[in-house]
Amino acid sequence: MSTVAIHLDPSLQHFVDESVSSGSFYSASEVVAVALRNLQADQETRASRLSALRQDVGLGLDQAARGEFVEFDAESIIAENAAR
Repeated sequence: MSTVAIHLDPSLQHFVDESVSSGSFYSASEVVAVALRNLQADQETRASRLSALRQDVGLGLDQAARGEFVEFDAESIIAENAAR
């Protein structure tokens, strides 16, 4: 395990100190490690969602290019729902 020095603004330093003093974490290193793991997981989730969204958009564009779509507007949807 390597050592890294980081500089935190006072509010983050206070958060780290409180997290350790409350017993939630054993050390400042543990607080930072958990935070970084959470950041990594969040970034991986975002990347996965973005990839899926891009795939869905590509599918929609392909369908539109083949003429597989229905035109509509908000007013007609509202009117149709009001008629129910």
